[in-house]
Amino acid sequence: MQRRSWRRILHSAFCILHFAAVAAASQLSVDKRTLSLDDSLTITLTLDDAFASADVPQLPLQNLSLDGAPSQSTSFEWINGQSSRRKILRWSAHPLVAGGALIGPVVVHGEGGQVETLPRIAIDVLPDRAMQLTDPDAVLHELLATGRDPIFILAECDRKEVYAGEEVVVTWVLYNGTNVEQYGLAELPKLDDFWAEELDVRNEQPQQVNLGGTMVQRVPIRRVALFPLRSGALVVQPLGIHGAIMRQVRGPSDPFGMFEGTVVEVHRRAPPLTIVARPVPPGPPVAAVGDISLNCSMPLQQNGGPVVVDVTMSGRANLRAVPPPKFAKAIDGSVQIVEGKLSVDRTREDATMTRRWRYLLFPAARGMFAVPPLTSAILTPAGERRELRCEEHVIPVERAAEEAPARTATPSRNV
Repeated sequence: MQRRSWRRILHSAFCILHFAAVAAASQLSVDKRTLSLDDSLTITLTLDDAFASADVPQLPLQNLSLDGAPSQSTSFEWINGQSSRRKILRWSAHPLVAGGALIGPVVVHGEGGQVETLPRIAIDVLPDRAMQLTDPDAVLHELLATGRDPIFILAECDRKEVYAGEEVVVTWVLYNGTNVEQYGLAELPKLDDFWAEELDVRNEQPQQVNLGGTMVQRVPIRRVALFPLRSGALVVQPLGIHGAIMRQVRGPSDPFGMFEGTVVEVHRRAPPLTIVARPVPPGPPVAAVGDISLNCSMPLQQNGGPVVVDVTMSGRANLRAVPPPKFAKAIDGSVQIVEGKLSVDRTREDATMTRRWRYLLFPAARGMFAVPPLTSAILTPAGERRELRCEEHVIPVERAAEEAPARTATPSRNV
């Protein structure tokens, strides 16, 4: 009898614990309440029973950014005629700036109109000194001194002071002294103050560099040609990556240590980069800023039609909105300007734009026809105004009647 009584007591205790677990409310939790600026945290949402079939709720976040969609797991149990369901959602998130961060409150809706509000969670984000450094040796030293994995990103530019509209190339470089399993871009900076042209870095080969006695791998992960749209101190916001690295269990002296370890997630962000865009110096207006050339074809008339001049402007400059070059003086006739295709060469270490126009000139009379010089004013990177010029040509022509302008043509009589 005594043995049966103990069995009944144990069974009753088990049932009480089980029913208590079944009746437990949904829960919002995190794996840490304090983290550094380059760290990440895991947010876990547990939904039980009536709430297990609910849709994935929105996570109200302050000073945190999710690294993607949540992972999801579900379970179902049937014990002594009692069923229970559970759904667990896990997000990975990283902080944006040092200071406080908040998660929630989260409102979940269950079956039968049930509603539950999970209280918010406060997080402390500690400032990271490594985010204030721009020298690779100093960044690596800071990471090693604070016991963190030697992997980081820096933004490098070919010049930090330009004129508004002038091209500057920014490259984000990954320095890696760990065993990286995988990584991907998790945070792309907004470039509202720039016109941006993406440059291809897929064929860039990793390099081994020595930083303070430690060999690390250096590889560009993104390169952009930027053209400031206004003057002032313009900030290029951080670029972030989210990756998984193999952290060795054994010491570096163990020859088999590289084959054993644990995979951990890391999040790294490059420090912000400030580019000073100077205003264009006072004076006559300029069409563009940069290293630019202007080329014109020889004027040619065929079968009594219009005189055709093909004009090409090219260089390291933003030519998307550049106006067509103008004739230095009026011509004896009329002009139509047909917009050509704009192309961007992104295969080099910078972006070179090429803009094309076709000038159709309609001589008013037969005889010798003067095609005046074509000119365009630019500002060089040295801050000097310069006139691009195609020289005058005089050719014999037949009188040509002006054609109706095409859709892409810009008619003008004295350009």
